[in-house]
Amino acid sequence: MTPGECRLEAMLGSADVRNCRPAARPPADAVAALDCTAVRPGPVHDPMIVLFRSDTDAETWVESYWWALHDGRGGNCATGAEYKGTWVRGKLLCTINGPYYAMSWTYKGRSVAVTAEAPAPQPLYAWWQGLSLLSD
Repeated sequence: MTPGECRLEAMLGSADVRNCRPAARPPADAVAALDCTAVRPGPVHDPMIVLFRSDTDAETWVESYWWALHDGRGGNCATGAEYKGTWVRGKLLCTINGPYYAMSWTYKGRSVAVTAEAPAPQPLYAWWQGLSLLSD
């Protein structure tokens, strides 16, 4: 792995993800990106965890990653509605991506963004709620 990927992996808490490897499709402006296996059930694919140069870059990526989601949606992620807004630690987007429900979020102050998908919103949302992804 590159030094950036090693740095990102060192930021992760071992209780929630394992088997991290360089991401198959990293964002062009990422410092590092990893695909990691979720320890608990929830995501259908390995979540992608991305380290950016700044919080602004992470937020921009999350907001542009799901470009089909329009501003102003204020639904409830737990019920499978689309949402674009914030959560206690940064930005949060929830949307439908083909046959999957997708969630993408940032960690303010850490310049990290994550994206994960599942066939149904409830297992993904429950996984996300119990997440302690970044070690402090």
